[in-house]
Amino acid sequence: MPQNGITQNQQQQHYSQAQVPWSKRSSSIHGAQDTPINNGRITYNSEYRSDSINVYDQYGRNSAPDAARSVTNFTEPDSFHEDLAILELDPAKVVRHSLDPSTMPRVYARNGAEGDTANMKGALVSATRGKNHKLLEQLLHRGVSPNLGFNMHPLKEAVFSHDEESLRLLLLIGADPNESTRDSITPLFTCVERSFLAGATMLLKYGADPNLVAGSEMESALAIAAIANVVAFSHLFLTYNGNANYVTANGSPLLTSAIKKRTFKKFIDMILAYGAKPNAKIREGHTALFDAINLAGVSPDVKKEGIYTPLCTSICDDRAEMFKLLLANKADPNLPASEYPAFKCVTHDRVHFLAPLVVAGAKLDSPKGIIEEADANPNGRSSKGHSALTTAIRENRPDFVDLLIMRGADAHVRGEDWPLVLAVAEPLILKRLLTVMKELQAFKGIMARAVHADQLVSLKMLLAAGVSVEDKNGGVFSPLTTFIREDHRPIVKYLLTEAGGDVNSPGEHLPVVKSLRTYRGI
Repeated sequence: MPQNGITQNQQQQHYSQAQVPWSKRSSSIHGAQDTPINNGRITYNSEYRSDSINVYDQYGRNSAPDAARSVTNFTEPDSFHEDLAILELDPAKVVRHSLDPSTMPRVYARNGAEGDTANMKGALVSATRGKNHKLLEQLLHRGVSPNLGFNMHPLKEAVFSHDEESLRLLLLIGADPNESTRDSITPLFTCVERSFLAGATMLLKYGADPNLVAGSEMESALAIAAIANVVAFSHLFLTYNGNANYVTANGSPLLTSAIKKRTFKKFIDMILAYGAKPNAKIREGHTALFDAINLAGVSPDVKKEGIYTPLCTSICDDRAEMFKLLLANKADPNLPASEYPAFKCVTHDRVHFLAPLVVAGAKLDSPKGIIEEADANPNGRSSKGHSALTTAIRENRPDFVDLLIMRGADAHVRGEDWPLVLAVAEPLILKRLLTVMKELQAFKGIMARAVHADQLVSLKMLLAAGVSVEDKNGGVFSPLTTFIREDHRPIVKYLLTEAGGDVNSPGEHLPVVKSLRTYRGI
């Protein structure tokens, strides 16, 4: 039956007389300049073009089209291998490609409803998986999109199979090189996992982004290659706009992440040559040089000139980041330089380093003299009004409380609050303070604070120390009415049955009135 005014015999005669122009092209995209490609679209010379014949429509009607008309002859995979020759690792030679994906060969297939069916999409994936290039080409020309969404991913299938031809066909028809799967895996990321260097080169030429994060770890393809010390991929990505100062998911610069015990020096030289900053710090604050020294097994206690230790120097120079890093890497907090580290915290006014130094194992009582000789005031207060004693109570450090009291700290001196008031929440510390307190009656309302802390043990100790069961907070609120209001029933029972509390002694109200007003049921 005639189609578009031309019979099938006439069509065959037409194609036998004149071969389609793109079959004569060079196998390389960098070949002869007379190729009829404009802005990524295939055009035809006027001698081969007919107003009554649409080449793609004609292709869709023939189940076995002439091989000369196939886009498999459009560009050969060898054209994508041209850049692989530059991948010899030479740090002195930096290559950067000014990439423009819009200049790459493109073929725009027709749009048709038949290509949007589930069967056709499944057939496209199966053809890619089976390396059936002819079928894959037919399906793409019939309008099946190479971008099928998260569940079906032809590009990933081509990468899995190391199938350059399928990958090229998909990209030629418009596959998105940055489209990810439902697991957030991009084709370029998969190329690194599957060691498919030629496929990665092809994807990069069509606009794949080596800095795009992907995968469950949310890392870029460049970061994965650099962390694993995969030299070829790292070099390739850096030549295609890879960011040498990329920061990985854990906050480390690319350079720091690439450093391992067995990393080649040339590999690090290459990353530096592409612009990596050698002094960039990770989230914890140390540099690549510091990591390299640690990985080499250098002791953090090595002395300079037989005297100066890194830890004491970091204290002297007030380098908090280095101080923390040295302690984290097992620097000895009791190893002396010109002074012991704890002494240096006091003599150089670096008291903010003293607490972490003690936590790391510094001994304040050995050698003797850190407090006596340095003449530190145990009752001194910070700019916020905190004293050493109240801070030790707030942090629940009975050992510090005991040490401070032994060194002259006065439990009657106020910090951000009275030491006794803060101590009711910590019975063990309260017990120690009561041994040195002389004027308990001066601290009005202490019983009420014990109620708020819900510490029956502290309440018993206060009563045993002589605090009145009728001690009123602010001259109004009695312990009994306060405990009723706060609904501390075990404490109310204790006050009435054992402590001798008076049920008729008023606070803000009589206890019975307060009970009725705050009744919550039995």
